[in-house]
Amino acid sequence: MDPGSTIVWTPSSEVIAGQGTAIATVGPDETLVFQADVTTPAGCTWTGTSTVFVSLVNGSEVTVTVDQPIVVAGTTVQLLAQPSTGVTYAWLPADGVSDPNIANPTAVVNVTTWFVATVTDGICTKIDSVLVTVYELNCSDPDIYVPNAFSPNADGSNEVLFVRGRFITEMDFKVFDRWGELVFQSGDPAIGWDGTYNGKPVDPAVFVWHLRAVCADGQTYFNKGNVTVLP
Repeated sequence: MDPGSTIVWTPSSEVIAGQGTAIATVGPDETLVFQADVTTPAGCTWTGTSTVFVSLVNGSEVTVTVDQPIVVAGTTVQLLAQPSTGVTYAWLPADGVSDPNIANPTAVVNVTTWFVATVTDGICTKIDSVLVTVYELNCSDPDIYVPNAFSPNADGSNEVLFVRGRFITEMDFKVFDRWGELVFQSGDPAIGWDGTYNGKPVDPAVFVWHLRAVCADGQTYFNKGNVTVLP
């Protein structure tokens, strides 16, 4: 380049330093084409371009998540890889995956599986994985149980009686007093007994419960027992 030539770099908003010189420092947030317009002292002009590639993957964290990390065989789970735009994906194993080339496929899981996502933007590539564990469901004790005591005394500990079971899809849980009167009933494992009847705390005593539950694999569980309401 002839001494005394003028140089203009565009887009100028992305030039950090060196505007007007042969060497410019740029800092684009995305892949951009930079143009140098050169004018010599004799009035001759020429133009050159250079593409600066910016990776969406390099310098960022690629993460893979799943909505259900523990399932029973045959469950469909939702996978998600991030970043979710401007990149391509390849999921392995591809068997059972709805579309191995999108960010958020679903997958039918029959055995414990590591799902691996390769994420690339054509410049950089990163890999992350997530484990989905298939639980061998036993629709009975000890996978389903009712505690034998609780203390609804407002001390913040063990206040509510819940039916415990990870894969209960339906249930009918009833609690009776010693005279056989129904004091509580729930069809949802998330709704437990707080030790009240008709809006008032019951006296400390032993109560009888009956439980019918249906598990995710269709098995049905029946049981009954006692629970003590502690002071």
